[in-house]
Amino acid sequence: MGQWGRFSCLINPMSKKVLILIIILAVTGIIGVGWQIISGNIVKEANQVVISFVDLSNIEDGSYTGEYTLSPVKAVENALSQ
Repeated sequence: MGQWGRFSCLINPMSKKVLILIIILAVTGIIGVGWQIISGNIVKEANQVVISFVDLSNIEDGSYTGEYTLSPVKAVENALSQ
């Protein structure tokens, strides 16, 4: 028996290529839809982030570092107080 066993007579070489193409397109489509859902959630979360103002006059001399992580993005702000 061949690679497809007893079902090899049901699938001719052309339909095997079509079947492989359909599987590749289906997997690509699933990945694309998943990416759209994930990126949509990241944007929704980012739009809800509240960034507060930091009054550097209340911080002793040196530098202030603020950071926020919203996976897969990380934002870091460095500010010098004088």
